[in-house]
Amino acid sequence: DGRGRHAEQMRSIFIKTGVISQAAGSAYVEFDKTKVMCAVYGPRQGGKMDGATNDQGRMEVDVKLATFATPGGRGKTGQGDAEREFSTLVLRALEGAVIAETFPKTSVDVYATVMEAGGDR
Repeated sequence: DGRGRHAEQMRSIFIKTGVISQAAGSAYVEFDKTKVMCAVYGPRQGGKMDGATNDQGRMEVDVKLATFATPGGRGKTGQGDAEREFSTLVLRALEGAVIAETFPKTSVDVYATVMEAGGDR
């Protein structure tokens, strides 16, 4: 497949949890040449509650590509198209796993930084 791995071979995986002590949960993850740092904060009361109702909480996901993550780098500030797309995909995946009604009037913030994007999207 051009990546040095046969279709039946699994990618190498490394996961270390608890890497950010201030976060409610965090992990550093490597999938082959892709390296990502993730942190979850919350659920917490108050804060930005734009998407929350009285019945359920709000979840926000922010995915960033480090400027050195891809060849040529980002070279700009703000969230680019790929980062918005990744943020939306992660939010959709997590919304299926988190029951927002169990955390009324709270917010959960998920941050992921792609340190190295070494594979296909």
